[in-house]
Amino acid sequence: MKKNIWVLIFVMLAACATTSFGQNIQCVLKGEVVNRPQSSRLMLLKPEEDARTAEVIYIPIQAGKFEYVLNVDTEVAYQLIFEDEHLNGAWRRVDFIAEQGTLNFVLHPIDETEKNVIEGGRYTNEYVEKNTYKMSEEIQYAKDHPNIVGYTLLVKNIRHGIEQSKEDISPLLKIYRDIYQPQYPYHPYTALIESYTSAASVKVGNQYVDVTAVDNDDKEVKLSELIKGKVALIHLWASWCGPCRKHGKEMLPVYEQYKEKGFTVVGIARERNKNAMLNAIEKDKYPWINLLELNDVHEIWKKYGIGNAGGGDFLVDENGVILAVSPSAEEVRAILKDIL
Repeated sequence: MKKNIWVLIFVMLAACATTSFGQNIQCVLKGEVVNRPQSSRLMLLKPEEDARTAEVIYIPIQAGKFEYVLNVDTEVAYQLIFEDEHLNGAWRRVDFIAEQGTLNFVLHPIDETEKNVIEGGRYTNEYVEKNTYKMSEEIQYAKDHPNIVGYTLLVKNIRHGIEQSKEDISPLLKIYRDIYQPQYPYHPYTALIESYTSAASVKVGNQYVDVTAVDNDDKEVKLSELIKGKVALIHLWASWCGPCRKHGKEMLPVYEQYKEKGFTVVGIARERNKNAMLNAIEKDKYPWINLLELNDVHEIWKKYGIGNAGGGDFLVDENGVILAVSPSAEEVRAILKDIL
């Protein structure tokens, strides 16, 4: 009996040793900004977060210097973005791993980022070095080095495969299932990959992803409750996304033509505040139900594989099978003509 108890204790300690999850990690960010008099603030957020909707931490730059203490409960990737670059619509991320200790940065203008220096942390030093690899090399590193750096590179490539290239990510998921999921069961990356796995299934012929958002009365509503038994267009949009709103307005005549024949539209707006959504609805005259995704609280965009986009559209049949991804209004009309 005692032997079994000691074995259990050993296993628990080993599990804790793989990551500092649950500890109070203080990561001090200290930096110098070179030849950037126009830059007054840095934006701090995680790589998978969208600065347009996430709760961004702003770090002031004073006399070309900045300092910030980031408190986390486990080693995890973060990024710094110059606010002025983000406002101009083109920016270069500065990636690092939040870990115990001090990280030192020397940051240059956007056209001289090869001069940037990031050093000071064991994981960050390794990540900065390995993050310059080609995808195949990063994946091989993740396979051969099952640590937080390897996990960060694996997450990065899974996200890229889903959101950008739409490539087959099954080899990456195998590495995750075989190596990282058992080793890091409670790490934020594990939950993140599970949401990416869900997003990978969002394609024609598969079931849509059921999600929850809030209505105008701040009551949580499941998407399935609104579209059950109907042909529906799931319209993910945002008040700040011009193309999304243009597509929404183009859908108005299609909706009016087919709404009495079993077709509906459900909009979900990705916002930082409710009034922005309400004002856009009033201006664009959307007649259908619109729900609110505030500050990505339900991670709906991640679940649909469009985490870095303003919006997207998914046409589903009465059984919830996806008929089209990102269809134009005329494409929706043509499909509805055949099935309704």
